[in-house]
Amino acid sequence: MKRIYYLAATSESANEVFTTVRDAGVGINQLNIIGENIAEIKKHKMKLANLSERRDIVRCLEIGALLGLLFGLISALVMVVIPPRGVEMTPSVFMLVAFVVCLFGLWVGGMIGLRKDNIKIAGFRENLDRGEFLVLIDLQEQQEEKIRSLMASNFSHIKVLREDPDATQVSIDEIGRAA
Repeated sequence: MKRIYYLAATSESANEVFTTVRDAGVGINQLNIIGENIAEIKKHKMKLANLSERRDIVRCLEIGALLGLLFGLISALVMVVIPPRGVEMTPSVFMLVAFVVCLFGLWVGGMIGLRKDNIKIAGFRENLDRGEFLVLIDLQEQQEEKIRSLMASNFSHIKVLREDPDATQVSIDEIGRAA
C-alpha cells in the first residue's frame, strides 16, 4: 500500500478531495485528514487521522524505552558496585530497578511524543499553522493509477507533498478477510 500526502488550502477543498476519492472506490479507512481546525474536519464529516498519524508517539515511546532500559541497567550496575544501605542486591532487585527506570523512560518518551508532530508530517507544520489541510490517501496498487489521474484531472490546484511507498495501514476489512 502506498500513502500519498496532498495539501488542500481550505477545508472545503479537502472535503471535495475526500468525497471524490471516497466515491471513486477508496475505502474510508484509507482516507485521513490532518489539520489544526478539527471542528472544520468534523463539520464536513471527514475522517480525522488517528493520534499516531498526527503525533510522534510510537517513535518517542521506542526511544524512551530504549534509553530507560539503558539507564536502568546502568543504575542497577551502580547499585551492585555501590550497594545502598539495607538493600541486598539480588537478581530480582537488579531486574526491578532496571524495569522501573525503563518504565519511567517509556512514560517520558510518550509525553514527549504527544507534543511532537509525527516525523512524516513535521515538515508541513507551517502549512498546518496557516490553516491548510493534509489529505492522506492510502492506495493499493490497483487503485493508484485511477486515483492519480482523478486527482490530476479534477484537482490540479491540490499539491502532492509526499509519497510513502510502504504505508502499512491495515484496514478493518483486510483484518476480517484474514480471519
